[in-house]
Amino acid sequence: MASELKAADTTACLRTQRALQRFIVAFFGSMFVVLVVLYLAAPAIYVQALKLDTVTASSGSHPLASNIFFVAILAFVVTLSLGTIRRWRWVFWLALIAFLASILEIPAGILQLLDVIPIDQPAWYVILRMAISLVEFALGIWMLRAWRTCGVWAGARSQSVQGEDFPTS
Repeated sequence: MASELKAADTTACLRTQRALQRFIVAFFGSMFVVLVVLYLAAPAIYVQALKLDTVTASSGSHPLASNIFFVAILAFVVTLSLGTIRRWRWVFWLALIAFLASILEIPAGILQLLDVIPIDQPAWYVILRMAISLVEFALGIWMLRAWRTCGVWAGARSQSVQGEDFPTS
């Protein structure tokens, strides 16, 4: 009976792991697409983020610094995707902390839209960031729940970690 429960728990953890990884990789893939679309459609976003000359941003050109910044962000997203697929522990903890902290974007965005905090970006971009933050926070909660029940990347925890057979010595 105990072995059947353990097998069921392991199977549930494996299903959770696969689903979690798929959703996170899909999220990173969608962020890759959003970054490319923003780079092509609104290059001023990158120029404003780097505090570069806004005259070049309004002409629709891509300064070298924004190109390097864009490539670095894409490389980081690809690295996080690869780390998710390969179940790197540091990627799990980095993503968990970042996803859970992203909820702070919601009140900050609201304050920006209400002109309490100065806004450097267009309102549609602030709303987009807030929507992305909600998805990130939901993924963070899912990751937290999976970690509590199954361990990092929802890999089955050992018995001693689950608290079933603590050594007495």
